[in-house]
Amino acid sequence: MKKLALLSSVFIGLALTSASNLVLAGSKPNFNAQLLAQTTEQPKSSEETIKDFIDSLNLTDEQKTEITTIVTAYRPEIIETFQELATSLNDLDQVVKPESLTNDIRIARDNAIHLERKLSNLMFDELMAIRDELTVEQRERINKRIRKLASQQANQ
Repeated sequence: MKKLALLSSVFIGLALTSASNLVLAGSKPNFNAQLLAQTTEQPKSSEETIKDFIDSLNLTDEQKTEITTIVTAYRPEIIETFQELATSLNDLDQVVKPESLTNDIRIARDNAIHLERKLSNLMFDELMAIRDELTVEQRERINKRIRKLASQQANQ
């Protein structure tokens, strides 16, 4: 269940971040990529799959603007917390040695757990804010996609 929640958060986070990036960047055709796509049959990258999925949601311009605003508001703190967590996990790895004091290990672990929880809460809050901008039909499409990904993950 925890794996499904994490997979869901990651997928939605990536999908909606990609959506905001697409909105922010506008549509810039990449002619080399188009030419390559016409001449070779390659499986779609995860970024292309996410873009196709986002396109299938048929977001309105207003939804795109609101989602971009939400992502722009949350992402700096999410990125900062992610970096702090990476540092904290590295610190924990460094302190877990035979000669380390139990209390030092406990403090490093508690810090990592705190940052992991903070990151999880930030991502959840961001996703709930984005969810509020979606229609029930769009939410259902996302739910179906998450279930499909979870099923594929479970079968691997």
